[in-house]
Amino acid sequence: MLANGGCQRGHTVVSPNGVAHVFHHFGAGTLAGADNYFCSRFIVNPMRFVDELNTLKKKFGLTPTVLMHKNCRLQFPGDIAANWYLERARGGNKHGSTGCGIWETVKRFKKTQEDIMNLNAPVSIWGGMTLSQLVALPVDEQFDWIEKSGKRWLELTRLENGLGYDYTDLENLFLNAGFIKHYIEDCKQMHEYVKTLPDDKSIFTDYCTVVLEYGQGLLLDQEYGADEKVFEDYGYSIADKRHTTPSSTGAYDAAWAVNNCLFANASLNDVEVIYVTRPYVTRHGAGRFEEDALLTKMFGNSDLTNVDNEWQGSIKYGTLSTRSCKYRAKEDFNKFCEKCVGDHYKRMVFALTHCDQFEDSKTLRDLMENSGLYVSYGSKASDVKFINPPGEKGIYACYE
Repeated sequence: MLANGGCQRGHTVVSPNGVAHVFHHFGAGTLAGADNYFCSRFIVNPMRFVDELNTLKKKFGLTPTVLMHKNCRLQFPGDIAANWYLERARGGNKHGSTGCGIWETVKRFKKTQEDIMNLNAPVSIWGGMTLSQLVALPVDEQFDWIEKSGKRWLELTRLENGLGYDYTDLENLFLNAGFIKHYIEDCKQMHEYVKTLPDDKSIFTDYCTVVLEYGQGLLLDQEYGADEKVFEDYGYSIADKRHTTPSSTGAYDAAWAVNNCLFANASLNDVEVIYVTRPYVTRHGAGRFEEDALLTKMFGNSDLTNVDNEWQGSIKYGTLSTRSCKYRAKEDFNKFCEKCVGDHYKRMVFALTHCDQFEDSKTLRDLMENSGLYVSYGSKASDVKFINPPGEKGIYACYE
């Protein structure tokens, strides 16, 4: 289950025969045969979906099963145009956005809800709609919605931020007739391919195992910073919160899914919350960050997922603070437990990847909890091991 955000994620998986793929719109378990579900909080981008679907067919011969909540937020081309416009207008003060227009889509749907709540106001033409709602319209009306939505959203972005920067080039790029027609065709293809579900509860009655895959790290949480010292261990200051995502992240946000399971009358026996990190820290984008020159020299050209781009610049490397890592994860896990309805068995586990690059026994010991520790010594599933907690029988057990 893809449980938050949208196609801004970049989760790399390597197949048993060594073929790599960076997942954006599909779940990282797709190569292992997992079905995909876009929950009600997910943002769908039909163009990215169709492009990745075709790639999966070509590279791996896959036609994955995809299910989608009927109310998934549909991203328009104008959302991406507005994102690019605002970031470029910021110049040297850009926030380090992924350039995918996720927050612009969220804001547009929020405006739609405000219009609905205000019974005297009609729903704005640039407001939100679902994939099913769009494809149900005649093609000429679909075109009209997409074009007008993009133009109004670009202009609103200009007015709200007091910008004099011209956006004509982005309007020509994202809102030309050919681009919009291509987008409409991809919307139709995605709508025909996916199976739409009426609610999130049904997913818990049809599957015995559900994995919630999140696309944002805990250090990107706008609400993070209760312990200023922990926050600054990663080179940030509280004032740098403008560089964090304007949304909630972490497992505590997934409690709604566990609660849905209970309300769907499904029997939930085991909840494992896995906090994944590397033995070092990486960061894209703006904001103060304590870079480790030695680590950058060691790994600067080895990350095939985080390539240099206009929006986030070059990837940076820093030293991992296990103190901060454990503090933040425990804070999040406690919130998750507090929000969960029902008496489920819940455990918190760390996963340390890239140990083949940089193994540090102290880091392994620091992240070891009573529930054990996942460690990865390579890029394939067979490279993942589970270390049992001290005192338990068996030290290493292969986790497939």
